[in-house]
Amino acid sequence: LDDYLQDVVNVPFAVVPSNGNKKDFARERTRRNYEFGRVIQEYHSTTRRLSVEIERLKGELNDVLEIRANRYYLCSELMRIYEGQIRETKKVLERHRTENHSAYVKAKQGLTESILPLVIYWAKRYAETSSTHFLDLVGYGNLGAMRAADKFEPERGYQFSTYASWWIRQAISRGIACEEAKSDLSVPH
Repeated sequence: LDDYLQDVVNVPFAVVPSNGNKKDFARERTRRNYEFGRVIQEYHSTTRRLSVEIERLKGELNDVLEIRANRYYLCSELMRIYEGQIRETKKVLERHRTENHSAYVKAKQGLTESILPLVIYWAKRYAETSSTHFLDLVGYGNLGAMRAADKFEPERGYQFSTYASWWIRQAISRGIACEEAKSDLSVPH
C-alpha cells in the first residue's frame, strides 16, 4: 500500500496531462481521490473499533473492581486477565497507528492538494464581498479542505470536490466572521 500511495502522491494533481485528455485526467483524479478516501476511512474505522474495545475492557475491569470487596482472590485473577487484554489491545492499536499513519498522512495530503484550485475559486468569490485579505481566505479555505479530507466517506457516492466545497465555504465564512468580530471590538479610552 505504501508503494502504491508513494506512486499516487508523486503524481502532480493540478496539471492536465500533456496529451490534453481532460476526461482521462478527471477520471484518474476521481479514482485517486476515492482511493485516498478509502485509506482514510479504513484508518479511522480501525482506530475507532480498537478504542471502543479498550473502553469495553475498561468497563469490564471496573465491574470486576466493584465485586472485589467480596471475592478478592477471584477478582485479582480476573483483574490480571483484563489488564493483560487491555495492554495487548493498546499494543495492537499503537502498532496500527504507527504502521498506517504514513499512508494516512499521504492520502490526506493527496486529497487536500487535489482540491486546491477549488479553494482558490471560493477564496476569490468571498474576496469580492469581504474586507479580509485574499491570502487569509485561502488559508481558511485550506483548513476547510483538510477537514473535508478527514471526514470524506467515498462509500456515500459523492465526489470529493462536491463534499469539500461545503467545508471550504464553511471555513472561509467562519474566518470572515472571526475577522469582522475582531474589527468590531472597540478599544476603551
